[in-house]
Amino acid sequence: MNDLDNTGNLLLKKTKKDYSTLRCIILVYDFIRLLLLVKMVSVFAPAIGTPGDKVVPFVAFMAPHAIYSLAAFFLWINPKTYAVYTSLYVTGKIIGIGAFVAWAVMFSSLIISSIGMNLRETVWTLGLTVILLFADICTIIGVSALQKRIKE
Repeated sequence: MNDLDNTGNLLLKKTKKDYSTLRCIILVYDFIRLLLLVKMVSVFAPAIGTPGDKVVPFVAFMAPHAIYSLAAFFLWINPKTYAVYTSLYVTGKIIGIGAFVAWAVMFSSLIISSIGMNLRETVWTLGLTVILLFADICTIIGVSALQKRIKE
């Protein structure tokens, strides 16, 4: 709340922003991102075999991505304690973006040929991948801003 000084003028208290809303958005995004990545990878599950054979390899492949959700969770709970891990978070996201770009370039002919086989699934997966790519860029910017703010 604002206070009055002895002349009746308002004194504005300096408040430090804790970026709790940004931290919460990053946490929710990374959790949704993990779920969407598992869904996207499971699209390529083979149609034969037991349900466990279809799911287990993809869960194992996507498990390392859970680290982003955990990092966002710990940053949300106590940013000062876990600020040292923001560099790893940003580095991992940058590596992920680089891997996506490399995948898109190396497998572009395969991607284009798969459009004819299953248009809906291919377009959905590629579209969602591009959306997640841009959202990851936004989280890199957000976590970098948070990192600078925590160091102040």
